[in-house]
Amino acid sequence: MGNKIRAQKGTTFGLVLTVLLLSTSPSWGHDDSRQQGLTVKEKNPKTAFVLTLIGTALPLAAVAAAAAGAGDFGGIGLAGLLVGPSFGYFYGGLLWRGLLGVGIRAIGEGIILIGGLGAWFEAWGWDDEEPDIKKWEAVALVGAGIVLASAIWDLAAVKGAVNKRNLRARERSLAFSPLINPRTKTVGITLRLSF
Repeated sequence: MGNKIRAQKGTTFGLVLTVLLLSTSPSWGHDDSRQQGLTVKEKNPKTAFVLTLIGTALPLAAVAAAAAGAGDFGGIGLAGLLVGPSFGYFYGGLLWRGLLGVGIRAIGEGIILIGGLGAWFEAWGWDDEEPDIKKWEAVALVGAGIVLASAIWDLAAVKGAVNKRNLRARERSLAFSPLINPRTKTVGITLRLSF
């Protein structure tokens, strides 16, 4: 049983090595720099910017329409503003940077919700005092400012962030080439990792 497993492992290794040898140019005991490489595909910074612009402009238009009384799109607009400005980062392979923007805007929208609920409870209070809604409106405005500032920051920074990611991806590479030594009749693989 053990010999059969060893034979299967040896056969598998031999097949993989044969494929690598046939797919690359052999280097006879030296590095001829004709190596096969694994690289990361670069993303277009302009496309990332356009995605972020569309993801910001459409939800803002929906919020503006709801504020003008042209429709009940406020909830849709706020949900779109939560994720939309991060579309360029998601496209550009910058998941964590995109999620950071979503988190900041979620905090801002939470503050907007607190201001709206505070104003609603103040207006429908059970005491006979005059409602003081202005402080809750100020809280909601602070939240709206956070959301808007985060969206503008994402618009301004997305092209540069995708460019930096492309530069880092160019610097990182994994290259491999077969190595055949005719003197000792051994076959091997050379790997080169640069980062």
